[in-house]
Amino acid sequence: MDAGIVKTLNVKPHYALLLSYADASLMVTVLYDYVTHLSEEVELIWSRKFTFTSTLYLLMRYIGIIFAITLCLYRLPVSLSTLPCETSCIVTTAFKAVLAPLIQGLMALRVYVLYEQCKSIAILLFVSFVVSQATALTGLFLIMNEETTSYRTFDGLYCSLVPYDMNNKRWIRTFNVSLVIPFETLVCALAMFSWFTRYRSTCRRFMEWSVNNIIATLIRDNIVYFLVALICMCLSSEWALPQRAIDEFTIGAAWYTSVVDASQVIMFSLCGPHIILNICRYHARNRASDPSATTTLSPQRQQLTSVPLQDLGAGTSGGVYTVHSAWSSGSRSGNIHSSEV
Repeated sequence: MDAGIVKTLNVKPHYALLLSYADASLMVTVLYDYVTHLSEEVELIWSRKFTFTSTLYLLMRYIGIIFAITLCLYRLPVSLSTLPCETSCIVTTAFKAVLAPLIQGLMALRVYVLYEQCKSIAILLFVSFVVSQATALTGLFLIMNEETTSYRTFDGLYCSLVPYDMNNKRWIRTFNVSLVIPFETLVCALAMFSWFTRYRSTCRRFMEWSVNNIIATLIRDNIVYFLVALICMCLSSEWALPQRAIDEFTIGAAWYTSVVDASQVIMFSLCGPHIILNICRYHARNRASDPSATTTLSPQRQQLTSVPLQDLGAGTSGGVYTVHSAWSSGSRSGNIHSSEV
């Protein structure tokens, strides 16, 4: 046992206390989100025919919950934890390796549909996705190898405290996010550009510019989740962790670690399920408002397509549509070409 580390922990008891409160908050947040959306999940996922979209939702939702719980088990005292430190690290890393490609692949697919299956966009997204995920998975494996061979177990203390020095191997953490963050930035920028173009066109025809309208469309069209995912990806990278912050076990290090964990939980456990629920919710309302509406899109593309900026009835050619405003109780009519849907 490293007497210096134990002495530091005894001097800085608030470090472990802060992490414990942060982990408890994360677990409560994830479980609360699950319970509050369970009725929608039953209605939109379980009660309907299983599709690619519903399978993707179930994977991200339930693996995400297990990931959040496992991540929080890091801070359980060894005497209360049934998983050794090394096993917890391996399991958490494995969940990251599954969830990261799922959420980023979902976002890339949505951007691909946004640009009407443009071939050049498809090639750009596919190549960027494959290369970024390859570097990220390699980086995760290297980090896991360093962590699992460096853990210390302290009786009554926390198995997640890793007193190894990464100063000489900080390139590993940089390598882990060197291409993932640019890829997430690219996807977010493409989604924002498409949203802004369509929103501006809609404002010219049907509604006025306003903060409420902007916020409403950002949320309804899932653009907000692209922004949240990008921010969380940057915060959860860990490569910017101040040198020796882990060794010193300061309050600042505890806050930083809590932010890193919270970012990972939001990114991997919450963003993906909310994106798919939002899409399914829109299509359910659309079908309810126009039961006779038909579509030539495949179920997969129909469900993964971006929510139109106008709540339009289904249609594949130009014509007169009624626009049900999501921001007021009124509606307007106008001529809209199918390219604007």
